[in-house]
Amino acid sequence: MILSDYADSAGTAKGHYFHQDLLVSQLINKHKPIRHIDIASRIDGFVAHVASYRTIEVLDVRPLKESEHENIKFV
Repeated sequence: MILSDYADSAGTAKGHYFHQDLLVSQLINKHKPIRHIDIASRIDGFVAHVASYRTIEVLDVRPLKESEHENIKFV
């Protein structure tokens, strides 16, 4: 409920995975590879960072509900 959002946490912006995801996403953006295939990264973390500006192909053995975002392709 929107009226109670003030009491919820906005999340965390710390930890090695948080900073690693941002750093690697920046490197991909800088070097602009022709194709990026991701293996087993979190969809709501690293994959989302990269998908915000380019297509990313995702390969994972874990069950995933396919994303409707045009930049996320499941292999």
